Amino acid sequence: MNPRTLLASTILAALVAALVHTQRYDGYFTDPVGLFRWYAACWVLFVLALLALRRVPVAGVVPLVLAEAVAVAVTGLVAPPRTSTDSYRYAWDGRVQSAGISPYDHTPQDPALAWLRDEWLFPTGPSCNGPGRAPVPHDDAGTPHCTRINRPAVHTIYPPVAEAYFLAVDRLSPDGARHKPLQTGGALISLGVTGALGSV
Repeated sequence: MNPRTLLASTILAALVAALVHTQRYDGYFTDPVGLFRWYAACWVLFVLALLALRRVPVAGVVPLVLAEAVAVAVTGLVAPPRTSTDSYRYAWDGRVQSAGISPYDHTPQDPALAWLRDEWLFPTGPSCNGPGRAPVPHDDAGTPHCTRINRPAVHTIYPPVAEAYFLAVDRLSPDGARHKPLQTGGALISLGVTGALGSV
């Protein structure tokens, strides 16, 4: 292998390893500074990879970029999302639509949709003590009720095309799949964009 190609491949491999560690590092609430450092390290490796790729022979660039695109997309599947709770809303909006209800008509905490709740999106009892939980009004005043969905008293803000995607993911997902179908869909869309750009 050409030494320049080997150098670029090594940096790209280091980037993937750093991304996997960062994705698995659960420091958003417990160690935000440490998590920031890992993100910074990923960006440094990304810049180094770009600089190294500029020295790779043209014939070797496209295979490296495509391989890295696949590897980076896969890193997004190694753990649930850590730095955002938005995917809980995506899953909820898809579930509401699958039940034949417009996601624009009700907020997540609306009692009219209580029959769609489960322990994943709407924990009860001690599970409500964790970070990223919002309290939800409930008749059972003796037991804490909460949700992982952010801003449960606010109607969804996502436009119709996004809502169609949430519905498609929900319809294609097995029961109890949770985050993984949304993450897989995101990875496939990312790879599709990479492929489209590569064909230009």
